Amino acid sequence: SQGDNNNVNANSIETEPTITALTDEQINSVGIIFGKVEQKQLTATLKANGALRVPNNNKANATSLYGGVIKSIHVQVGSFVKSGQVIATIVNPQFIQLQEEYLTVSSKIQYAEQELSRQKLLNDGNAGALKNYQSANAELKILNTRKASLQEQIQLMGINPATVNNTNLRTALVVKSPISGTISNVFSKIGSYVDVSSPVVEIVDNTQLHLDL
Repeated sequence: SQGDNNNVNANSIETEPTITALTDEQINSVGIIFGKVEQKQLTATLKANGALRVPNNNKANATSLYGGVIKSIHVQVGSFVKSGQVIATIVNPQFIQLQEEYLTVSSKIQYAEQELSRQKLLNDGNAGALKNYQSANAELKILNTRKASLQEQIQLMGINPATVNNTNLRTALVVKSPISGTISNVFSKIGSYVDVSSPVVEIVDNTQLHLDL
């Protein structure tokens, strides 16, 4: 027991802090000078290379899903744009052809539906061959599939298929900004050809700008 107590006392002595004091004579002999704590400009500087960057989600290219010739550009480097704002317009005869084909297929579907009804009546009365009814049914399905495909393509062009008619066929499509930000680069000019692989402009959102050193 006594030995254990001696160990405890020894440990407690070792953990006690040691305080050292200097006399005025020792301070003077060593040359220690006391000053005041203050805020001041440091003369030393640290030089480092770095780059201003933004996250990948804060920059984007404005592109067109369809190829065409640039008709007009509404922005320049340094312009601020909002998401969905029109950046440029492009033209291509293919735009009109798709709309014309959509209207043609819609008309053919009306006739195909009437023909299918007629063949159904003839088949029910044993006055027509079954294969004629089946052929009319298959033709209608093919036309409906083609119309659905054209409808999706026209929607991707930014055109409402329900508004397409013979009097308002659109010859130009618009390119819109996918994000809000500042135009950092313009890759195209009026008269140049662009497609999905050729960005028209680059947009950068500087709200998340950071410095990498």
